[in-house]
Amino acid sequence: MQNAKLRFVTLYTASVALLVFVINRVFLGTNMQTSLMWTALFAAIAFAMSWRQATQRGL
Repeated sequence: MQNAKLRFVTLYTASVALLVFVINRVFLGTNMQTSLMWTALFAAIAFAMSWRQATQRGL
């Protein structure tokens, strides 16, 4: 069951990172450094949120 939780957390974090990067680069037109900084920030937040949810009791 632990592998399923880790796969969920990894997939969710990667999805959020990709979405934030595309929004920054394509729609907002920011430069690469700014896009990567925002991507790293939101990916870290997404990881923390999904890890906390995946490790709650009863899941």
